[in-house]
Amino acid sequence: MVMVRLNHVTTRYDPLHYQTRTAFSPITQARPPGGWVLPAARDPGQAGLQGQAKRTGEKVLDDLSLTILPGETLSVVGPSGCGKSTLLRVIAGLIEPESGEIYFDGQQMNGQPPRARHIGMVFQNYALYPHMPSQENLGFFWRLRRKQEHEITEKVRQTAQILGVGFDALLGRLPRQLSGGEQQRVALGRCIIRDPSAFLLDEPFANLDAHLRTHSSPYSGWEGIGSSSEEALRNGLKLI
Repeated sequence: MVMVRLNHVTTRYDPLHYQTRTAFSPITQARPPGGWVLPAARDPGQAGLQGQAKRTGEKVLDDLSLTILPGETLSVVGPSGCGKSTLLRVIAGLIEPESGEIYFDGQQMNGQPPRARHIGMVFQNYALYPHMPSQENLGFFWRLRRKQEHEITEKVRQTAQILGVGFDALLGRLPRQLSGGEQQRVALGRCIIRDPSAFLLDEPFANLDAHLRTHSSPYSGWEGIGSSSEEALRNGLKLI
């Protein structure tokens, strides 16, 4: 887990920006001198944003200062369009601000692609591979990195144990065979199995039944967004 620090963050909403950025092709950001540089290590440290501003549109984040300690859980509450998702996307690197500095573990991350930040983000729309059963969706990240199959199987087992409450029964099903809540659980599993430095969750419990929300919430170190004020108050040790 990392410490996240935001100092006087200002971000503007630009709807076109969402359509011109991908996780691996930062179209709106020029290639930095020397190319993209991946962090050499993942040591506990500090992550932060300072004086961020986007190009056009209305202000979404206006002079926001915030510190989140390693292992601390933050819930962000507010009406639709207030900047909750924008905040997560800036931290994850899906939105590149025009000004200010971003730090992870004390290292400046401006211009670094999302894959260099070791962040796990769960989107509200699940983003599952439709042709893969749940077990393969979970293990795909490590399979790409040529992990041994028995190690992948063990990681899937551990992830299923964390999610619990009948999750094993979903492993052999394709996404189209799952309900919305079940797909959301698989998306959470894809995030957990990567063991990232921080979790960014965009309304991850919105489609879960109440008893599943209660079971899934205690996973430590989640930094993200509740789908309601009541849920955020229950899940967040810190509330903004």
